[in-house]
Amino acid sequence: MVEFIAEVSSNHNNDLNRCFDFIETAAKIGCSGVKFQLFKIDQLFDRKALECFEELRNRKKWELNEKYIPEIAKCCADNNIKFICTPFYLDAVDILEPYVNAYKIASYEILWQDLLSKCAKP
Repeated sequence: MVEFIAEVSSNHNNDLNRCFDFIETAAKIGCSGVKFQLFKIDQLFDRKALECFEELRNRKKWELNEKYIPEIAKCCADNNIKFICTPFYLDAVDILEPYVNAYKIASYEILWQDLLSKCAKP
């Protein structure tokens, strides 16, 4: 059976109601999961790069508020859809672990052994 995953990425605009809209729409059209990203700009990019490039600093507004995670998970459960998330820093795994049905590892992080081990830990 083919499954469809809706990719929200950073298109939530840091708006919890928009997150709910994405989840409800994905469930309504038959997706089996909805995927978000949990990252912090200051951990994703080097400090010097952030100092030099305003466009990188502006990505701060793309961050998903960690406080939204339990509510996103509940909305997913209420809509019978899997909550999937890409963690971009190690502490993100601890935040997500009680809530996600699956992790998605970014292609450029596939060799980050610490992240893989932390996600795979029972």
